[in-house]
Amino acid sequence: MIFIKEVAHFNSGKKLNINKTIIGLFKSREFGWVITEGYDGYIDFDTDYQERLTAGERLEIIDYMLNLYSQYKKDLLEEISEKGDS
Repeated sequence: MIFIKEVAHFNSGKKLNINKTIIGLFKSREFGWVITEGYDGYIDFDTDYQERLTAGERLEIIDYMLNLYSQYKKDLLEEISEKGDS
């Protein structure tokens, strides 16, 4: 999955608008894992107007988020190293 502006492009060819490229995740007792976008949008949630993501598309989101957090951690550790702040 790659972002071009605020549109996520999946290997499957599917494209989704993701507000501010913000992706969230939570586990609901009622619905299980729910992937969200932006302030209050849902990406992978049973609705009448949107098909669910495939398992492959959900894995693409997971890989994207893991890479994003890994880069953030790397940058933060560099900042701590340079400034001596822990």
